[in-house]
Amino acid sequence: MLEHGGNLTKAAQQYNIPLTDWLDLSTGINPNPFPIAPIPTSTWQQLPAPDSKLVSAACAYYGCQSLLPTAGSQAALQVLPKLRQPCHIAMPSTMYQEHAHAWQNNGHTVTFFDEFPDDKVLNSV
Repeated sequence: MLEHGGNLTKAAQQYNIPLTDWLDLSTGINPNPFPIAPIPTSTWQQLPAPDSKLVSAACAYYGCQSLLPTAGSQAALQVLPKLRQPCHIAMPSTMYQEHAHAWQNNGHTVTFFDEFPDDKVLNSV
């Protein structure tokens, strides 16, 4: 299983720095969130319904004819490798490792790079 997050407990013990003095940026969760108005309880009692206004607004913003809203990037990165036949994929070696994991689990060959390759390298992968 891939390790998620920075494992702050382990880091705090290893470096003898109290857990409260760490900020785990790998979670993507802001410990100082933007203040928002109270959320009605009914919001948590139903699944979101498809919203054509959302899709239209997003298409206009991104300048595309169609898109598919997902329940977060994790859902998208698990589906993307299934949309094409196995092939060679190039991605940075330092990144969220679920990307490579998803592509490899769907039969793709992943090549990692440390510096952005030029077009000649990309075309040979």
